[in-house]
Amino acid sequence: MGYRIAAIATSTTTPNAPQSSMPPLAPGIAALALTLAPAAPNLQSQSGGCVEVFTTAMDSDLRMAPDGGLQLLPAQQPTETDVAIVVATERRFQTLLGIGGAITDASAEVYSRLDAPTQRRLMESLFSVEAGNGYSLLRTPIHSCDFSSASYTYIEEGDGDLSTFDIAPDRERRIPMIREAIRVAGGSLTTFASPWSAPAFMKDNGNMLQGGKLLPRYRSAWADYFTRFIKAYEEAGVPIFGITVQNEPLARQTWESMIYTAEEERDFLRDYLGPAMEAAGYGDRKIVVWDHNRDLVTQRAHTILADPEAAKYAWGVGFHWYETWTGGEPMFGNVEEVGESYPGVNLLLTEATVEGFDPEGYQHWPNAERYGHAIVNDLNAGAVGWIDWNVLLDDSGGPNHVGNYCFAPVHAVQDTGELIYTPTYYYLGHFSRFIRPGARRVSAVSTRSSLQTTSFMNEDGRLATVVLNLSDEPVRYRLYLDASEAAATIPARAIQTLVHDTRQATGWVTDFFDDFDEFNPDHWQDQMIWVNNEKQCYVPDNQYGTREVSDGSIKLKVVRLDAPCECDNLSKTGEKHPDTRYVAGRICSKNRKEFVKGRWTARLRTWGNGENSMFPAWWLLGAQNNEAPVQEADETVPWPLTGSGEIDIFEHHGDGPADHFTTGAIKNLGNDEGDWWTLRTGIEATLDEFHEYSVEWAGSDLVYRVDGREVHRNPGQGDAYPEAMFAILNYAKITDSPMEGEWVMEVDWVRHESWEGALPFPDPKAPTDLAVQVKPEGVHLTWQPTDGAVAYNVYRAERANGAESRVVSGLVTPAYMDGAPPEDRAYHYTVTAVAGCVESGRSGVAHTPLPAAAVPARLEAEDFTAMEGAQLETCGDDGGGFNLGYFDPEDTVTFKINVTTPGDYRFTYRLASKSGSEGFAVLVDGEQVDRLKVPATGDWQVYGTLNGSTTGLTAGEHLVTFKALGNEWNFNWFELTR
Repeated sequence: MGYRIAAIATSTTTPNAPQSSMPPLAPGIAALALTLAPAAPNLQSQSGGCVEVFTTAMDSDLRMAPDGGLQLLPAQQPTETDVAIVVATERRFQTLLGIGGAITDASAEVYSRLDAPTQRRLMESLFSVEAGNGYSLLRTPIHSCDFSSASYTYIEEGDGDLSTFDIAPDRERRIPMIREAIRVAGGSLTTFASPWSAPAFMKDNGNMLQGGKLLPRYRSAWADYFTRFIKAYEEAGVPIFGITVQNEPLARQTWESMIYTAEEERDFLRDYLGPAMEAAGYGDRKIVVWDHNRDLVTQRAHTILADPEAAKYAWGVGFHWYETWTGGEPMFGNVEEVGESYPGVNLLLTEATVEGFDPEGYQHWPNAERYGHAIVNDLNAGAVGWIDWNVLLDDSGGPNHVGNYCFAPVHAVQDTGELIYTPTYYYLGHFSRFIRPGARRVSAVSTRSSLQTTSFMNEDGRLATVVLNLSDEPVRYRLYLDASEAAATIPARAIQTLVHDTRQATGWVTDFFDDFDEFNPDHWQDQMIWVNNEKQCYVPDNQYGTREVSDGSIKLKVVRLDAPCECDNLSKTGEKHPDTRYVAGRICSKNRKEFVKGRWTARLRTWGNGENSMFPAWWLLGAQNNEAPVQEADETVPWPLTGSGEIDIFEHHGDGPADHFTTGAIKNLGNDEGDWWTLRTGIEATLDEFHEYSVEWAGSDLVYRVDGREVHRNPGQGDAYPEAMFAILNYAKITDSPMEGEWVMEVDWVRHESWEGALPFPDPKAPTDLAVQVKPEGVHLTWQPTDGAVAYNVYRAERANGAESRVVSGLVTPAYMDGAPPEDRAYHYTVTAVAGCVESGRSGVAHTPLPAAAVPARLEAEDFTAMEGAQLETCGDDGGGFNLGYFDPEDTVTFKINVTTPGDYRFTYRLASKSGSEGFAVLVDGEQVDRLKVPATGDWQVYGTLNGSTTGLTAGEHLVTFKALGNEWNFNWFELTR
């Protein structure tokens, strides 16, 4: 597709997007790109498991900004409380014709007044696939419309024979601009043409303006007018893909307009226009009917398309968005109704603009949101294309010969030639840049009304999903792409496009499955090692009926014999099992060392659960590189020590509740020892019914599921079991109590799956040791490099834990210089590390100087001027707010005070510590004035007040620094009193 992105730089950006002579670039894009056009994002995915995110948001500098990436992981069942975008790529709908805008006389006139470099930048920003919005659809009027400097036609008044037909008025400005658009777009644009009115003499009102109807005697001549236009334009180098019968055929306007009833348009199409196009050799050109608002689109479609002779000429039904002039909502459902009624018809939005131009509204965000809302819903209603109105207007919203001034995505200042890119430009680009002609819409829905979405699969395999947030709050959501998911956040009042390269398959792939229609010795073997305190012996080959394969499942049983029998089982330390009257079956997967990580699942149930000493189990044990002390002669898998790693997926303990099992891992303590319980949890389940019990490696975690629902997680433990695992199914008896009833674990099937495609990137750690230094040229941030990080992002907020704006992304060095903030504002900064498409958590917080505080005064934790090492967190003390915590020795935090009256001042501190601490030293202007231990207050958020020493202070500004001498204490505020 040829997308590219400019080189990354580290220049600062302002919090609010300016009105610009060029589209504001994404944060971190090199200034060199300003000599061209807004660089289009690079759609080359970082991996098959990565989703690239591009964001435009209000009250930020994010404009089509690459906003990090999302790592796709195996999808899990969303909960009812989740906000989710659900995309099913196999469910496909209409094919996209394209997205674009209109070149009118007004656009061409404004364009002609620009100097050559500005013209080039404009056209690239609109039509370039590589460097701009990549518009692929174009609409242009047939002779004049309201967005012309005057009314005109291509013939002399009264020329019913069309002998004077000449497109000369368009040759000077409009056709050259269209030809340049075609060139910049790569050599082709799908172009539609629409008439606003027939020549005045052909109408019953004798006027091109104010509506009126086509006189019957001129129907044939007017139909021929269309064919003359197509021929002339194509000879001039502008191919015409299609035409519309009439722009807004029910609107009597003060500008060029003409009225058709539904029946009149049907008859003109069927009896005149359609046959004229075929006779002229243009039968392959597309004809679009209606070309007016959504409100009456169904009535017009039913009238025309129900007539087979008329319908054969109608390729599509066009519509506009202006039905909201009545104060109602957009009628998207009417468009969808037409598509459902006439599945073969093409639906096309042919015009949309924001009326009532006001130069104060260039950056009015709701204008852009109106576009995003309409495009998402029109495409979801079945539209094959979407064409904006004027691509360019001047700073009066024109020219327009009747004063019907409107907004455009781009405006040019008449005096200077400066280009002003409105938010609408970017909202349109979120669709046109990423959803290319030939893309197929796929099923995409939001589970909450807070988000809107549409999704398209491009012909090259790249999936583009647009997410729209019209609310005033950021929204966290889960993106589901078939069998994969990723966690995402969209800012308030924002639009995102998420791009995923589907050509690299990603998902669970089954590499082992046994449905137990028989006992397969290539898959399983009996294992006869006695472990722990089991009171039965394991027997092979269904001896005594301990293993039964029937009805498509395997039944592992505990069987009570009439008399004790001798067992040849050995324990894992080589001890012989004592004689017993209880025997049982145990099977294990047969030396399948390829089963490294992935996901194990068994569908099973138990019979008669709840009896004392029952112990059915479904579990994994490490095997590779672990020499076991005992191995039966007929076994290919040895019995390893506990320290090799054990993962219990399902264990029902008979001494517990009847419908209760435990799950979890055994922590390796070495020397055949393990921590058996701290990583486990108990789960309620209907054990006598079939359920799917599984464990999977999710990054560094072990995740346990029942029927796909997560029931337990061992964070960080996935990395603790590096060996290949083998699976075990068994029924044990663990006490000497009598056995009652039949003890059976029935297993329907066992499956092992591997995650195919890109493995998750390791989660990068948050940067550490974030420090801030205020310099004359700005605020200098530094931090320690993070292992595995390929880049860093810096965020800025008005206050700690406040709404953040990203000020720079893609930093390759652990330092950043932000511009000097206003003197009356304290910015708070956070830094994240990026590895692959995974962004780390936030680092510690730092902020710039506040105005000097007067004394006597209380200074809260968040009022600091500089900080190294500590972190700011929500405070549980009276009054709420924040406190500083996580101090390590040598960490410092500095406050600025202003002493208005010299004298002796007492320091008082508000502190908390669970067990007490060596505390801190207090320095004023670098000189130590106090040293205090922090007493135990009972807990981390239980605060007490501690009086310090009295210190003489001179008038003027001073820096008060707290230097940590020990850890395990929190700081809420300090105050000075005379």
